[in-house]
Amino acid sequence: MRILLILSLFAMVNSCKTNNPSTTNAEQNTPKEVENENTEMIKTETSATIQNNSSFEIKYDEFDNSYLAESAGKQKVFKFVVSEKAPEGTADGNYTETILFEFTDSMLPISKASKNLQDVKLAFGKLCFCRDTGYYKIEEGTLSVTKKGNKYTIDLAFTIDGVSHRMSTVNETIVVK
Repeated sequence: MRILLILSLFAMVNSCKTNNPSTTNAEQNTPKEVENENTEMIKTETSATIQNNSSFEIKYDEFDNSYLAESAGKQKVFKFVVSEKAPEGTADGNYTETILFEFTDSMLPISKASKNLQDVKLAFGKLCFCRDTGYYKIEEGTLSVTKKGNKYTIDLAFTIDGVSHRMSTVNETIVVK
């Protein structure tokens, strides 16, 4: 009977050993795989458009967060968007920056600097899961817009104090059909 009890205790002690899950996870997530995931995660897309008969306004909600309100208007709106898509399966990882301004062909050529940038309502938008997401007026920089035939050339250099941003220049040529 004593031998049976000792063998039962020995069997229970040996059966309580657990597998080491960290070894299994380490084998599944090798540094090479993680490195590959990181290099493939950033997929940048850009678009540049000129919208006819449009207008926009930066508005604020009850929490003082800014947002863009687009509407029909008598102007043209230039919109340049840079988007980075998050890796698949990642929540809140997308990042987008947008440049907008309004103009009419009668204003061309446009050459504005700092204080005069708001003549064309030059704005910057940052959309992300971050503290400074929202839309901002650009009040420091230079903007040049020319038109030759149906081709618009936009050159912009700007800074915004107190708002981090990845984009600081835009050099685009858009052919309108």
